[in-house]
Amino acid sequence: MTIIRDDIKRYELKLEDVSLRDRIMRLIKESEKYNVVMPGIIGQERAIESLKVGISINAPNYNIFVCGVSGSGRTSTVKDLLKSIKKPRKKLLDRCYVYNFNNPDVPMLIELPVGMGIKFKKDIDNFVNSLKDKIPRLFYRPEYEKEKNKLKRRAERLSSSRVEEFNKKLRKDGFVLTEVDSPTGPVPQIAFLQGRKLVDVNSLAGKIKEEEFKILLNKQRQKEAELEEILKEMKRITRDLQEQSRNLDRSIVERDIDVYIEELCNKYKYDRVKEFLNGLKADLLDNVAYFKEEEIFGQVEMDAEERAHKINELLSKYRVNLILDNSGSEECPVIHETMPTFSRLFGTIDVSQDPTQRVPATHMSIKSGSLLKADGGFLIINAHDLMQEPLVWRMLKRTLKNRKLEIQNVEAPMNLNPTSLKPEPIDVDVKTILIGDEELYQILCEFDPDFKKIFKIKSEFDVEMDLNAENISKYRNFILRIVKEEGIKKVDDDAIFEVIRYSISRVADTEKLTTLFSDIADLLREASFISETKKSEIIRAEDVKSAISDRERRHSLLKDSIQEEIEKDTILIEVDGS
Repeated sequence: MTIIRDDIKRYELKLEDVSLRDRIMRLIKESEKYNVVMPGIIGQERAIESLKVGISINAPNYNIFVCGVSGSGRTSTVKDLLKSIKKPRKKLLDRCYVYNFNNPDVPMLIELPVGMGIKFKKDIDNFVNSLKDKIPRLFYRPEYEKEKNKLKRRAERLSSSRVEEFNKKLRKDGFVLTEVDSPTGPVPQIAFLQGRKLVDVNSLAGKIKEEEFKILLNKQRQKEAELEEILKEMKRITRDLQEQSRNLDRSIVERDIDVYIEELCNKYKYDRVKEFLNGLKADLLDNVAYFKEEEIFGQVEMDAEERAHKINELLSKYRVNLILDNSGSEECPVIHETMPTFSRLFGTIDVSQDPTQRVPATHMSIKSGSLLKADGGFLIINAHDLMQEPLVWRMLKRTLKNRKLEIQNVEAPMNLNPTSLKPEPIDVDVKTILIGDEELYQILCEFDPDFKKIFKIKSEFDVEMDLNAENISKYRNFILRIVKEEGIKKVDDDAIFEVIRYSISRVADTEKLTTLFSDIADLLREASFISETKKSEIIRAEDVKSAISDRERRHSLLKDSIQEEIEKDTILIEVDGS
């Protein structure tokens, strides 16, 4: 048994010891012949090829899972590739939800060409806003007053005629129509005229001949029965008057709004728009009475506050909720969702924070999410973040599989009533790209039978690439890009050598370079900072070495502790062989 007690560092193998410096410097010189300008993606040819295949196949379930370690450029590579795609995967649309007059719990979806959604919303808003002032003014027009008075006079004539006819018959038989007070108000009553005195026939019992009394009593009962029929007829006349008045109100409002409804139907020649506008018109005409400020034929008038609230509630039904506005851009949508919660991905239905629920959820409460915004394009999600919420993962699979998005509220606080709204589902075509690692990919393959059916493309990012002049040229140009984009100091050839040497050490293979370019970029930033403290104009080799040394020192607490334990003989290293 051999025990190593001290000076282990003298056994460390250094790159200079294998004459690597000359080779690297030669490759650096050779790299100058390659005309590689500002590369965006380096050393990931296989991954890029897989990505391009997945991106190009416009078929269901060809979603992409990107495997690689953090820092390998997975997300930036995906974004760079998608930047070159200008044409959407399908024709883009604007999406609106409106009130469904046939089924209020199922808000109606209206899909319009790009740019028409915002115009439709503004046109409806302008129309609805005008109704609040326009409709009440209609009831002050002279022609309306004339028609209304005509209806009243006709009803009054009919009532008076019937009452007068009845009174004549009463007087002929010695009876008259009077009124008596009651707790509910004056009540009509039939009395017998005895001389000049009105008496109740019942009070004459025993005072006149019995046969005469019976005849009078029978006549009174007949007259009372006739009175009941007349009172019923009077109520019918009143109901008819109210109905005729409502029809008059409807007709005068209908004549006015028909012009605007027809205008909108001609501008937006879509079946669902026409269905909505026809429903709006019918509902508005059914609720015209709320816009009248006067008492309507004996009905109790609402107070101003209650009436204003009712009108606002009514008009809010007619507004348009534009949940997806694609105006201003017809390029392919690319959405990177960094917080894939249920509501941010799928949208939600806002629930009123008022515990009394005076403002319940309506079609205007519907909010869109990333999936809808990415429709016709691409959605990028970090797979590990996505798996934090199993419900989100299950719903994403269902949405991608069925290509239908259902907006619902699953995140409402427990103290609020859940909404009964179920908006009509939306057809979506979104190619989803999950960014993860090999371990998660294998877990999903093994334990989720749906995964490979939905994510048919795998793109694997390598952590290393060959050490050759062409790749060193790419390294040089990567360094130039960092210098240009971030404004750090320029790098001389000796410093480039140190960067290359560091890259080789990261993969522990003298024939390979690391592809973890985020690490290389960090090294350049740290070397630039050191150069700045020295007031140097460029980054030199010693700056890179210092940055590497500082980095190792910052992360070497455990290593130094173990080394100290070895030197104290607390830890012994046993080696077999010669």
